[in-house]
Parts: sequence; C-alpha cells; structure tokens
Amino acid sequence: MPVAPHFRITWLFDIANSEEVAVTGVSAAEANWTDVSCKAAFDGLQPGNIDALDNAMLVFLTAVGQGFAFARWGRYTGVKVAAIGANGEYITDPYTKIRATPHVGTQNGPLPQTSICVSFRAESAIGPATRGRMFIPYTSAISWTDGTAPRIDQAYCQSIATYGAAFIGSVNNALENVIVGQSPACRIFQVTPAGSAAVPAANLIHEVRCGDVVDTQRKRRNRLQETYKSATVAAATRSDESAT
Repeated sequence: MPVAPHFRITWLFDIANSEEVAVTGVSAAEANWTDVSCKAAFDGLQPGNIDALDNAMLVFLTAVGQGFAFARWGRYTGVKVAAIGANGEYITDPYTKIRATPHVGTQNGPLPQTSICVSFRAESAIGPATRGRMFIPYTSAISWTDGTAPRIDQAYCQSIATYGAAFIGSVNNALENVIVGQSPACRIFQVTPAGSAAVPAANLIHEVRCGDVVDTQRKRRNRLQETYKSATVAAATRSDESAT
C-alpha cells in the first residue's frame, strides 16, 4: 500500500513562447479514505470547487505584501485535480481547468530556476508524514536583508508564511462538502515501500513556514531553450617565433 488514497491538486505554470513548464501542488484527503470513497468524492466535484482552487492560487500570487515576486515572464495557467488510489495511480481521469487568460507576473529579477518554498508541518513532529513543502514557480524575494548575506527579510518570511497558511485554508474551504459529509483537507502524506502492508500515515497540515533562503529546482531548466553567442579564441603566439 504505497500511499493513502487522496486528491492531488496541481497548479500549472509556464513561460510564454517556450516549452518550459513548472507545476506545484498539495494533496488532500479525508481520514481513512478507500479508493471507492475517494472516487465518490472526486465524482462529486463541481466547477465551483475547481474555480475556488484556481482562485486560491491567484490570490496567493497577487496578494498585496505577500513577500515574493512573480516573474513578469512567468504565467499561471490552470489547475488539475486527480484522484490517486492506494497503488499511487489515477483512479479515473483527472479534472483540468486551463485558464482562458493566464495570469502573468509583473516583477523583474527572478530567474527561471528560483523558487520561494513554503514548508508544511503537522501538529506533531513525531512519526512519519510530519513535514512537507511546496515550491512557488518563477518567484524570488522582493527584497534582501543586505548585500553580504542574501537573506529574505524576516518580515517578508512572516508574510509569506501567513499568506501560505491562508492559501492552505482556502484550498480546504474549496473542497468543503464535495459530497455530503466529505470535506477533504490538505495533508502531508507518507509513501510506503511497494508491497508494504503498513497503512501509510497522512497528517493534516497544521502550520506553514517560510525560510529566509530562496530555493532552486534545477529540473525546471530541462526544457528552457537557450540561444548562444560565440567568440573565436585567438591563435597562440609563441615568444620564440620570429616574424618572417
């Protein structure tokens, strides 16, 4: 039993006029879901639930004073929800919403591989499934503490954490009563080895944190095409050669 049945919610990003794409996401479930109950809840999703998940990310990206910069060449393009079974595979086809008008960033400065990272903590630090994280594509710090220690200002760390917690709350609200009595909420999931009989742990996200160092995800660079310039190296001149 590799993982507890759950919804995998993925927000989609790209760079305009490029093959470069990035995704970020969280997982949500009711306690003790089976594949059958997970699919029943998934089948109960309505366009309003998906719109609310879309809006949760949009608010997070655009909130005044949230502390990070979303690059002006980056685009937030949509959201996908998938029902994942105990074997780690789709139970049924996912539900995808592509925004009619992508949200485009406004900030100069962020690099394609940089990302603000929010960390998730369960209420208890003991046992499995107590720590998680989510990268926010194409983002960097609004400001740095000083020129010799490039750290995110502590006030902005607090703001990002606060808005990150509100974001998780908005995702939970978007999934409230997807069917009567079923309100999946964001959780940190344990993945157990294939063939294990242990029941995977899944703990509610209780706290959101933001550290003061901007992270990177190098795998985002694998589809970003580069345009090169070149220069010819001058031929070596030996000092013991005489001009003829």
